[in-house]
Amino acid sequence: MLGSLIRCGECNSAMTTTCADKHRTRYYYYCCQHSLKYPDMKCSSHKLPVREAEKVVLFQLEILFRCYSMRQMICEECEALRKKLLRDMSKERAGLRAYIQNCKDALSCQEAREKIDRLSRRAVGPKNWTP
Repeated sequence: MLGSLIRCGECNSAMTTTCADKHRTRYYYYCCQHSLKYPDMKCSSHKLPVREAEKVVLFQLEILFRCYSMRQMICEECEALRKKLLRDMSKERAGLRAYIQNCKDALSCQEAREKIDRLSRRAVGPKNWTP
């Protein structure tokens, strides 16, 4: 879940997921990429159990989401992003429509129409969706 978002506290390189098997059980860790590339130069804190890391992050997120102003800010940012995406898709559809008007190749015109249909379906989004 947090791959490459977590950084090593010692060398600041990205952490990536890895696993180890012990007694027929698989254990997952976030491991410092530096220590994976250069095994002889291991950081002292190069492994972090996935469950522990995710518990800490989820706990911090829970604290943030309890704050009304933080939730409000997130909702506003999501709505602004949604509006930007809709504007971008609308511009792309307009460009495709203009392309179709001047298109000589039937296959290219059909591909452009299909892309317009896909963009239109994306713009509508899932039923009963509210921001």
